[in-house]
Amino acid sequence: MRTLFNKWALSTAFVIMGLSLIGGLVFYSRHSGVIYYRNYVFPWIMGSVLLTILSVLVGAVCARAETLRSAMWESIRQPQVPILVLMLFFIAYGLTPQVPNILFDETIFMSIAQTFSKSGMLAACHQGRIEGGGFACYAYEYYKQPPGFPFYLSIFYRMFGSSASLAALANLLTLPIAFVAGIVFLQDLGWTRRRSLLAMGLYVTTPLVMHWSGTAALEPFSVASTLVALAVTGRWLKTGDAWLGAAAAAALAWAMMSRLESVLLISGGLLLLGPTIRSRLSSIGRSQITLFCSLLFLFTVPLFLQMYLFREDPWGASESRFALKYFWPNLKVNGSFLYKNDHYPIWITLTAALAVLTARPRYHVWSILGWFLASYVIYLFFYAGSYEYGMDARFSIPSSLPLALLSAIYLDRWAEAKSAPSSLLLAVPLLQLVWFAPVIRNVQTQPQSARDSILFSETYLKTLPPDSIVFTHVPSVPLLRNQNAALLHFIDHDEAAVRHFFERYSGGVYMDWTYWCATTEDYRKNCQRIADRFDSEVVQSMTRDRLEFKLIRLRLKKSTKI
Repeated sequence: MRTLFNKWALSTAFVIMGLSLIGGLVFYSRHSGVIYYRNYVFPWIMGSVLLTILSVLVGAVCARAETLRSAMWESIRQPQVPILVLMLFFIAYGLTPQVPNILFDETIFMSIAQTFSKSGMLAACHQGRIEGGGFACYAYEYYKQPPGFPFYLSIFYRMFGSSASLAALANLLTLPIAFVAGIVFLQDLGWTRRRSLLAMGLYVTTPLVMHWSGTAALEPFSVASTLVALAVTGRWLKTGDAWLGAAAAAALAWAMMSRLESVLLISGGLLLLGPTIRSRLSSIGRSQITLFCSLLFLFTVPLFLQMYLFREDPWGASESRFALKYFWPNLKVNGSFLYKNDHYPIWITLTAALAVLTARPRYHVWSILGWFLASYVIYLFFYAGSYEYGMDARFSIPSSLPLALLSAIYLDRWAEAKSAPSSLLLAVPLLQLVWFAPVIRNVQTQPQSARDSILFSETYLKTLPPDSIVFTHVPSVPLLRNQNAALLHFIDHDEAAVRHFFERYSGGVYMDWTYWCATTEDYRKNCQRIADRFDSEVVQSMTRDRLEFKLIRLRLKKSTKI
């Protein structure tokens, strides 16, 4: 089977296949429009995700036994690593708030995961029916973010059923995964065991990293996927195993599928592998490199087509998504975030800066600095890139990793100069964890009204009769809790469509006077207009901070035509 990798035919076939698919889809889009184009691209994206995961597994299983043994066993065989992994998971589980929905953003990923686990579509469900343990989605929408994270959540949903709390627990597992993958990657770079443990310890105990790992947020998963990809790629470069080369291509593609900005994060990590790449390419061989590039191309083409399809999506912006005018306001906020010491440890910022000024080898230091800039500067030009914009402090998570690496370099060099014991140095992450425990544990108050809306939904969902349906701005919240739901504007259609809902759901039709109805004037007027079309009865209500959330029972007016 190994001779297969020494032939050009397979690589050429992959390239021709990818180019043919691109050409066909581009030709089709010129005649059928972007919407139909999405309907053809997203099944390809789904197939690419499945093929990517399969390739990672096959490559890892088929790699030579000594390759895997030297990669994993030598890096984590020390007894303290498994112990630290278990401690990390249980400490994080105990400290993090375990609130899946800090904002409504997380429900989108959970909805896509639910739809995919039940019906095989990588799309958010906007009208779903749950009956007898089954799930049917009648209206759906493709999403602009890559599908890696929803696919990851769907694995757990397939095994244990769909729920919001399970998504938070699944995301929490990415913290020890990042810890172990980071150690493997750094030790393959030649870092000592102490420096690797310190670097990853500083990263996983960074307050917002651990805090958001206890939610269904995307950023912790994105960093963990990047570290896994870099670890597999580094091991392939070091050993030259052809199967690991295939796994590395698939792992890099998978990491890119976790978030659009992951391309920058991966590029920064690959800078560290620069010397290894230069020294190992000739010994690896042209055929392996060609196959690696061909597989990477085949796996990532759907991702870049998805970016093309959503290139005009406003991302919630009323003006430009990216512009120079956002740079200075965002820099003032994001820059002060690194030294205020309220949500980010100032000692990491200071020691990272000292590492940039004094540490050796300079290539490693400057590569990590480039890694940091790639994951930090991009948000300075983004309209919602300020760490104080809503809950966008989570955007600091990708840049927290290179800062932790720089800090570890300086602290390790200082410990060597002072002959300090390793136990003292490795206690720094523990002290950091204790100091910032309140930040990790507490949920910030900025999006409290959004969480209150979700809390109200969870309360009334327990009391709804069977075979009822809720119309809401966020149908994923009821659907994840096994309740039929649809977008609110679906009840605002023509008479035949409206009567269909009342005839189909014998348990009643309800309207969730949700976050947008309670907080935004334009939405409130529209919600009131919809409610006035029916005989409306407020069944439950809750008032928080002068905002009223209501569950309204809707009935057809006998005297008024819909």
